[in-house]
Amino acid sequence: MLHIKCGDGVGKTTSAVGQAVRMLGYNKKVIFVQFMKDGLSGEINFLKNNSNIYVLHPTGPIKFIWNMTDSEKSNLKDIHTNLIKETEKILKSEHISMVIFDEFNSANELNLLDKDYAYKLICGYKDKTEIILTGRNPEEKYVEISDYISEINCIKHPFESGVNARKGIEY
Repeated sequence: MLHIKCGDGVGKTTSAVGQAVRMLGYNKKVIFVQFMKDGLSGEINFLKNNSNIYVLHPTGPIKFIWNMTDSEKSNLKDIHTNLIKETEKILKSEHISMVIFDEFNSANELNLLDKDYAYKLICGYKDKTEIILTGRNPEEKYVEISDYISEINCIKHPFESGVNARKGIEY
């Protein structure tokens, strides 16, 4: 089934990681793919220690979109599309119980991946494995084909009063 975890609140990735941990607890295989992130957040360190999970992410620093040049955006689009292709290779080679595309909605909204290729892959596998998409604004076509949608809303956040993201909390 297709799950969407969206909204402007903190906890979309954390919720998806929790579902991965639950699946791993049953000795099932998971693919965890991060978009828009450099693989340096705490959950990656934890997840990489389990042999039943594939962790895929861009390498090197990832700038905020508003700080990227057109060339950097194009390069990131290629990187993200290659992550989807790698996911497809794994899905074709063995039984995977869950695929998490973290920050997929953001990368998709910003046109930082091959949208047609991603949609085809997700539609082709959503009835074979659990697929989770996280990120703020899911595209309507994903909303329409989804089975679960959880919206996480921000009521209050320390960033509003000048507190930067903190290690172990926001990343």
